[in-house]
Amino acid sequence: MNNAIHLAKTLQSAQLPPWQELPVARINNHLLILIEAKGEYPWHQHDDRDDGFLVLTGCLGVELPDGIVMVGTGELFVVPKGVRHRTFSDDGAQVLLIEQRVGEL
Repeated sequence: MNNAIHLAKTLQSAQLPPWQELPVARINNHLLILIEAKGEYPWHQHDDRDDGFLVLTGCLGVELPDGIVMVGTGELFVVPKGVRHRTFSDDGAQVLLIEQRVGEL
């Protein structure tokens, strides 16, 4: 690939429903995934990997067992592996997920 990826344009042109993943790049064993966050995503946990959320626009809430972290535009938050969490966004947010995954994209 010899072209830069414009994240906002890529997500906008895909016109995906909320929370549907759009893999855009791989860096070693990490997958970079765009999502449009809107509403609530169910409680879950990853026993084998951390979950990174880089908010491109808007605000993303990350609810953990001990409280809520609000992640705004330009902010990054990492949920350590094994920690139960759910994400939500009332007004919508464009988010780049950073996850260790093998064999995808």
